[in-house]
This record gives sequence, structure tokens and C-alpha cells, in this order.
Amino acid sequence: MIDAFITREKMIKACLLLAEKKLVQGTGGNISVRTEQGFLITPSGIDYNDLSLSDMVELSLKGEIIKGERTPSVEKEIHRMIFELREDVNAIVHTHSIYATAIASARRDMDAITDNQIVIFGGNIRVAQYAPIGSKELAANIAMALGDGYGALLANHGGICVADTLKEAMFRAEMLEIFAKTFILAKSAGGGIPLSDAEIHTVNTDVRKRYGQKKL
Repeated sequence: MIDAFITREKMIKACLLLAEKKLVQGTGGNISVRTEQGFLITPSGIDYNDLSLSDMVELSLKGEIIKGERTPSVEKEIHRMIFELREDVNAIVHTHSIYATAIASARRDMDAITDNQIVIFGGNIRVAQYAPIGSKELAANIAMALGDGYGALLANHGGICVADTLKEAMFRAEMLEIFAKTFILAKSAGGGIPLSDAEIHTVNTDVRKRYGQKKL
């Protein structure tokens, strides 16, 4: 696992980048990173510009506070459940970006209308059924919508992206908004033809294997 000090520093920089790119507004959204004992998560209701390293809260995978004086994000159960269910996930980014939230508010899945979405997210991006903010029901709904993919929408709320690293999760959060904008524009133009299951399978089994650099 990455050194705790470096992780906290990267999390603050990521929060500021979310605000800069308008993927969150005010104190909305949250970030978490897996640790050896559980995970670090951003605190509840603190302006990103005022965050300090000590504001990050470390929780166990049971949701108990291991280290930190702040109240953790109200959405901590979402992060806890995803980390518990997905061993391949080491970072989670939750955003309130405008276009993704618009689709989430329409309570519709974001079908893959570009092969780029398949490469980055694995296919269609599903919307989780609505449940109150911070509830275990919402966390379960999101985990179900996410499945083994890398992104999901929260009905009437926003989006969530997961990855092996924080850098990759941040990239997906930015791309989620770009794909959401493309989706809305295509639909408003009377098009936006979803790729078929067979086409999605082809991209996942062929293109994704050839895309990018091989990990050493």
C-alpha cells in the first residue's frame, strides 16, 4: 500500500482537481483510497480548499474509525461496501458532475454509444435505484449497479467511478462526464445508437487488451 502521508496528499490534490474541473460543487462528492487496515476517506462537509492531511479519516472495512478526529463522509457506507466486495478496487471517486447527474436524475442507464466508453468502463453504465443519501440501501443499490464494471450512476444524485489507483479513478470520473455529455447530445440529435452486446464483447475481449501500455 502507498504511504499514508503520500496518500492523504494525493487525495487533497484530487479533491481540488475535482472542483477545478467542475465535477463537484461546494463540499459535494467524496474520495477514498484503500489502506492496509481499511480505507481513507474525505471528511463530511469541509470545503476542499480548507482540507488538511489530518482531515482524512481512516475506517476499517467494518466501518469503524481507526484514525482521525473528523466525521467521515456521509457516503462512507458506499465506499466500505465497494471495497469489501471488489478486491480489485483500491480507489473510489464520487462526483456531482452536471451531465452525469442529469442522466442519473432521469433514472436511466447510460448505454455505450461509443466504443471508448467500453474501453474505459467495460460497457453500459447502469443507474442504481434511488435510496436516501448515506443509507445502507443506497450502498447496496450502487454495488449492484456497479457489478464488475468501473462506473455507475446514483439516481437523482451523481456518479461514482472505481479503479486500481486514484489517478485512474480520477481519469474515469472526468471521462464519465464527457461520455454523459456525448450521450445527451446524441440523444437530443435523435441518435445515439447503443452498441450491441456482441459489439461490447468484442471490444472487451479484443480492443481493451491491445489498448494502452503493458504493465511491467
